[in-house]
Amino acid sequence: MFAKACKDHRVIVITDDYLYDFNDPKRGKEDYKKFIEEAQAAADFLNKHVRMMINCRVRKAMRGEYSGHTVPVGLMLDDDRLFYIPNPDHAKPVKALFKRFRALGGNLAHLRREIVGQPTFPDLPLEILEHTGRINLTKVPGGWTIKSHIGLQEILTNPAYLGHVVFSGRIVKRHAHPAIVDEDDFWFAYYRLAKTDFDGNPIERPAGATKRYKQTTTETIYPALLDGLRNDGTPVITTNVSNQASVYANWNGKTFNYIVIDRSVITPFHHSTRISVSRLDRYFSERLLHRIEEALKRNAAAAEDHGRDAQLEEAYTTANQQLGRQLEEVSEEPQDDQLSPRSVLESSILETKARIAERERIGHEASSEMSGEDLRQHYAALKRLRISKLPTIHERWETMLLGSKQRFIRAATASITLDELREGWLKLTIVWAPLLGADIIDEAYIWIMGGKAWTPEEEEIIRQHYSSAERGWLMEQLPERAWESILTKARLVGAQRSLTVGHQAGKFKDTVPNERLSVNDWRFMQDSVVPPEPILKNRIYWREYVSLPIGANNDGICGPR
Repeated sequence: MFAKACKDHRVIVITDDYLYDFNDPKRGKEDYKKFIEEAQAAADFLNKHVRMMINCRVRKAMRGEYSGHTVPVGLMLDDDRLFYIPNPDHAKPVKALFKRFRALGGNLAHLRREIVGQPTFPDLPLEILEHTGRINLTKVPGGWTIKSHIGLQEILTNPAYLGHVVFSGRIVKRHAHPAIVDEDDFWFAYYRLAKTDFDGNPIERPAGATKRYKQTTTETIYPALLDGLRNDGTPVITTNVSNQASVYANWNGKTFNYIVIDRSVITPFHHSTRISVSRLDRYFSERLLHRIEEALKRNAAAAEDHGRDAQLEEAYTTANQQLGRQLEEVSEEPQDDQLSPRSVLESSILETKARIAERERIGHEASSEMSGEDLRQHYAALKRLRISKLPTIHERWETMLLGSKQRFIRAATASITLDELREGWLKLTIVWAPLLGADIIDEAYIWIMGGKAWTPEEEEIIRQHYSSAERGWLMEQLPERAWESILTKARLVGAQRSLTVGHQAGKFKDTVPNERLSVNDWRFMQDSVVPPEPILKNRIYWREYVSLPIGANNDGICGPR
């Protein structure tokens, strides 16, 4: 079309080595034909060259090398421009994004509202910009921000942050460069936001299981005492269920819950357990106030000891003065049955030295059992919150703002873990910081009475044996069900108990001590040495331990105080 247009408008085409005149009476047709042939040859060369370059680019990318694509934020190219290395200025913000997303319980909309418009990624010096290329972020004063949900989601699901190289949507080289995010934080985000796994297979979720992944429209912040991050970026409350398990606060549309979810097994629907935020926060607050009371008692006892020491020193001074006066008056040695003033003085001196030596011994033992890191944590905690503030916190805890409570909890605890021991049982472990006593670990067994759905086999046992079986035998056949639960299910399925058998038939007390407990509940309590009284009354049992290293039992902690 170009050649025809030039001919129609009598345009002469001039190149480096030839002049084309399509309207020349003698060679116009030959010029036209020659131009078309050379243009086609040039097009064929370009197509061939482009295909060759694309193939070279693909081969380079398949080796895990840089092939001209956009470098993910947080990474940069090495000096040879072949492989990724962490970007010293942007790697930390990327890691912080993953941790904040996890702390918010996977709420993408909430995270975006926190960072949009903010210079999350600071400006880069020229020497780093030369190794990053074009940055696909929105420029704002002081740096770059993430503007869209899609952009934030792409960052939180990019395998490059685990050290893998991705090309055409699949991983071509694993562990090609150092990871810049924690693996637990990455998987937490990936299984909430990604549509496919690393092999390209769709991530399927049962109906209703994806509700917690959806963005919420409420501005409500989770009113959970144990939500958020510590100063080192780790969650305030964690779990030991597995390396890929986590605890987060979640709103299910009706109530706030702490959820312990395990992602160590790749499955469409991960196992999880939950306890209401109000309940766990109440348990924690009660124990915290108890620990503050104990700290205040220790402070009062220390002040009283200091007062006794002052009185002893005063008595020592008075006795010394009296002895001086008596020595001036007494010229002869006293009789054997009389008390020598010198002996009074020596006795007072020995008593004072003994008390001083005992205090030095206690102080030496305390300091020798604390490592340098323990001492640094101790003084840092005291610097953040002086012991004089404890009475005020104890009195005003119920009326304090949520943020103030959370800050104090971060200062008062070294770690908080929530673990699922078995179906219906949780264990809350609190390691207190030096502020409230570094040698104390509180452990709570919590009975959440969370029964799972009845199976067809269990319902058949009710239909076949409820009318005639002894109570103890029936509970042995249904070890996960308490007698109260069995009665309820029997009414639902229409089973009736014979009057000759009776409600109490069988040696019930030999099976479980209370009809609210199942057989497996009672066996677990016996194995864990958990008394039934506090569990049946308050559904929680507290146990107190002292510091770990000395005299540890099989659990790695000292016995209860």
